[in-house]
Amino acid sequence: MKIVLLGAPGAGKGTLCKYIVEKYGLLHLSSGDILRAHRAKGTELGKKAREFMDTGALVPDEIIIAMMIDEIGKTPKGGFVLDGFPRTVNQAADLDKSLAAKRQNVDAILNLAVDEDVIVRRITGRRICPKCAAVYHIENMKPRVDGICDNDGTKLIQRPDDTAEVVKTRLKNYNELTAPLVDYYKRKNKVFDIDANGIVSVKAHDKGTGKEQKIRIEASSGLTDAEIKKMKEEAQANAETDKKEKERVEKINQADSLIFQTEKQLKEYGEKLSEGNKTAISGALEKLKEAHKSQDVASIDNAMNALNAAWQVASQEMYQGGAQAGASPGAEAGQTADSGAGATGGNATDVEYEEVK
Repeated sequence: MKIVLLGAPGAGKGTLCKYIVEKYGLLHLSSGDILRAHRAKGTELGKKAREFMDTGALVPDEIIIAMMIDEIGKTPKGGFVLDGFPRTVNQAADLDKSLAAKRQNVDAILNLAVDEDVIVRRITGRRICPKCAAVYHIENMKPRVDGICDNDGTKLIQRPDDTAEVVKTRLKNYNELTAPLVDYYKRKNKVFDIDANGIVSVKAHDKGTGKEQKIRIEASSGLTDAEIKKMKEEAQANAETDKKEKERVEKINQADSLIFQTEKQLKEYGEKLSEGNKTAISGALEKLKEAHKSQDVASIDNAMNALNAAWQVASQEMYQGGAQAGASPGAEAGQTADSGAGATGGNATDVEYEEVK
């Protein structure tokens, strides 16, 4: 079975996807996870995507399509669930062409339909532990002590993007983007609109096996108390592991940005640096590249600190020399690695250097 999962933020895609993957043995392919993995590994597609990600721009369709088609080509015969892809008609059309070349097709599009007020209530009621990343809800997944994490006693927080105003804006953008995509698939008679408060059975013909497979989907509201408790326990048990993996990927991406900006700034400011500082920065850069390749967090931390220190020495020397070089290369590299976007440095005689942590 090859399934595309559609649904607005907070519709319950994560819960439904986990249910389908575990029950039917399909592979979960998340476009966001795959994009971050390519970038962390330094693949050619990851390098192309990096420039757009570092500036906050949308990654072009051709890169996303190439990345996802490559992953789909590696999937086992059992099939997959696509989460976050396709998001546009152009992406959907290219996906269909790629599958058709292999005499395959998307078997079903599951479109989660949830009332806006329900989604707003779900998302705005979500609370997160900033320490262990455990997730709670003020209505249906309450901690033992109100506002306090069960795992470590930390005060729970609401994420800035979980406010009603932000959620409504996200829903508006999603609906505008997805409506043409749903229409595209409905013309192919493949869309199953799922009421998130009901039960639906989906039948689809799998060309790969020649068999018709039936998928029974139960909404989260239909789960028993025992099932909800089990899901909560599993989420909390995996929270620390998920947090560490997220931190590892973020650290790798920070190193990736610092390497990119340092190479750029060495070309631009190399003539303004003393030979000693240029050699120190270049040497620290090579060590960071080696650490980045190893993907060892401790090695990356040490190498980034060394490169930051080399830039700081260079910036101070330029400051003392009264150089008028525009943005300080050390400051710009440090700021960019921290923020993940282009930095606006000041004059080299007014250096505001920020280390990458």
